[in-house]
Amino acid sequence: MGNNLVLAPIKGYTDPLWRSCYFSHFTGIDKVVTPFLLLSEHNSPKKSYFPQFLPEIGSDIEVVPQFLVKTPQAIVSSVKMMNELGIKEYNLNMGCPAPAIYKKGRGSGLLENLDSVRMLLDGVIGQIVGKFTVKIRTGIEDSSLIGPLIDLFNNYKIDEIIVHPRFAKQLYNGIPDMDAFDYVYNNSINPVSYNGNIYSLNDYNRLKDKYPRVSSWMIGRGVLRDPFLPNSIKTGIEPTLTERNAKLIEYIMDFNNIVHECYKKEGIAISRVKSIMIYIASFYSNDS
Repeated sequence: MGNNLVLAPIKGYTDPLWRSCYFSHFTGIDKVVTPFLLLSEHNSPKKSYFPQFLPEIGSDIEVVPQFLVKTPQAIVSSVKMMNELGIKEYNLNMGCPAPAIYKKGRGSGLLENLDSVRMLLDGVIGQIVGKFTVKIRTGIEDSSLIGPLIDLFNNYKIDEIIVHPRFAKQLYNGIPDMDAFDYVYNNSINPVSYNGNIYSLNDYNRLKDKYPRVSSWMIGRGVLRDPFLPNSIKTGIEPTLTERNAKLIEYIMDFNNIVHECYKKEGIAISRVKSIMIYIASFYSNDS
């Protein structure tokens, strides 16, 4: 397997505004999975809804819209419109750990409702044009759900299962459950992608050596923390401190200009810039 790198969807961070800025400064990412599209499960959206959320259309970077739904109708009707825009792959979010999402049976709430998962897969696979992937957690409170879930997945042709090996109750904290990931890696007949705690070139190399059959590597907070990370993985070369500092200043200044043009309220723009600077600062604090 190669080192195919995918930008993870992070609500409030990896939106179209940030992605457009990031990709004008940095390289290494092959594919983007968007933060979930806000779609009604009862009414079909207008075609004009999608281009504003998918700035990568027409570029060399493949963009994969993500759905956060529990019925197939919203996926099927939306895919028809996005096919016309050139989108070739779609993702179902089965991992969002937010309590409000979980309680509604969406995101990680699907993990404990295999009947809903089966209905979704039956209603989507073979009914849409394009690849279809799923993004999962390894459980709600423990890994007891992962075996039955993978058994169910193995009855379908799913183009990729993206695994974030944490439980929903962990949110984004704690240690990844690599035993649960091992189970998926060794028992899934569908390709398996890994997502979680790739913050450095060493992290990536360690995981790549252990899991050579992983189909792609999804990185989220690692990119926010170190925007150079994808290119470092691709080339095996990390930037010097001088190179890093100069380019980060350009990137932050560019993003600052973009958000100030976009948001009428100064406080919102400042908050957006501050949020990416906090992640970047964490790289320097841990690297010192």
